[in-house]
Amino acid sequence: ACIDNNLEMVEFLVKNGADLNRGDNDGWTALHATSNCGFVSIARYLIENGANVAAVNSDAELPIDVAASDDMEDLLQEYITAQGKLTHKDQ
Repeated sequence: ACIDNNLEMVEFLVKNGADLNRGDNDGWTALHATSNCGFVSIARYLIENGANVAAVNSDAELPIDVAASDDMEDLLQEYITAQGKLTHKDQ
């Protein structure tokens, strides 16, 4: 749903208990996938419903590190700053 830009399905999955912070075999969470596809509205929804902006995949990348666009980077940085978390660029 996240990589297909299907907000309605994402909302359905979240309302029915989907674990937003569970990673796949490469450690990619829903937020990593959405960030990489550039779907800002879905990323915002995921974060507002508990997705971890500081989740790290198996390559030690945060969702912001795989962001597909400046708009996505800006959104993720806004939430990282609000939560007091650093990006890899800051470390």
